Amino acid sequence: HLPDYARTQLPMRNCGRLKRFRKNYEPGMKNVQNPNQTNNKEKPIRVLVTAAGGPAGVNTLRLLSLYPHLELYAVDIDPHSAGQVFAKSFQVVAPFRDKENYANDLRRLIGVWEIDVLIPTLADELHAVQTMLMGVDVHMVISPEEVTTLCADKAKFYTWATENFPMRPTQKSSLY
Repeated sequence: HLPDYARTQLPMRNCGRLKRFRKNYEPGMKNVQNPNQTNNKEKPIRVLVTAAGGPAGVNTLRLLSLYPHLELYAVDIDPHSAGQVFAKSFQVVAPFRDKENYANDLRRLIGVWEIDVLIPTLADELHAVQTMLMGVDVHMVISPEEVTTLCADKAKFYTWATENFPMRPTQKSSLY
């Protein structure tokens, strides 16, 4: 039996218990149909999630696994990526810093797996993935480049926020 904390948090690395963990992840989900085995005759929407071992990737895959009309695929640089338990197929790819091989790996897998939607979850790739995959027939879930650039620079974001969000003067607490 898994401890209570294990029902709400995913392990970040493979501990040899990923399949058992997935099976017991949430008590209410034990009898839910595997989302990658649809009885529906329509082609499922094929979704590729990058950085499947990171917090954003794992949780994106976990949440999307609740939708039976989606067929999930995952990539990561770590062969023991925790997110792979939620995917129909998983593949190790080149690290993002090796941009040419990373882009080639993504292009190849998008074609082989016939991916409809790409969800990049690695912060570094948000700025570059649209350019890297120019001409590839896939929908990408990415904010506009000016938004991701602004959010990546804390000083610029702070300046933007102080100019664009209404601020109330702070009141001195009676505790001080």
